[in-house]
Amino acid sequence: MGNVLKRYNGTSWEAVGGTITGDTLPIGSIVEFDGSTIPVGWEEVSGTNKIKKVSQVAGLVGGVSNTYSESTNDAYSCDYVNGTVLYDNSAGGTFPVTISDNYANYSKIEVYLGYIDNNAFTYGIKKITCVPTIATNFNDAIILSGDNWFTIEMFRAAFGGTDGKTLSITTLTELSAANGAFSVIAVHPSTNLLRVVKVIGYK
Repeated sequence: MGNVLKRYNGTSWEAVGGTITGDTLPIGSIVEFDGSTIPVGWEEVSGTNKIKKVSQVAGLVGGVSNTYSESTNDAYSCDYVNGTVLYDNSAGGTFPVTISDNYANYSKIEVYLGYIDNNAFTYGIKKITCVPTIATNFNDAIILSGDNWFTIEMFRAAFGGTDGKTLSITTLTELSAANGAFSVIAVHPSTNLLRVVKVIGYK
């Protein structure tokens, strides 16, 4: 067969024409091989000097879409899978915080919040998901609890500002219960202990 690259089509050998860019041969292709190490994604055809392609191991994933969809049949774009970090502060930033890009440039945004207690996020970090194309604000709550008490921090946050880079809390209410007694108080957003740890945007 010389130096011509050929593939077996099931009945006979045929030359592979055109320019080969990367690993473009279809799965199932069989080619002559005289090397010592079989490439990844190929397997030896027993009793011959040929190898068979069994998987695609190089190049970009085909069929990647440019937008996010809830459909399980649609592929995610690389920006959706990886996301863009718009804000990152492991110690927690006080509202309002400034993100690095206009919120309107993203179809989905994840906000990671925590409640500071004794200079630590004792109650963990909560991920909140919002879709700016539907609403620039979102409502959620963080639950704090201990022996014989619990507190629910209910808040409304919003993206805005003249450049779309501000995330702020517009209202905050605490519902508390201790030893069977309940109380509800409105807390001024500027004095609350909620902190923003990270904001990630997805195209």
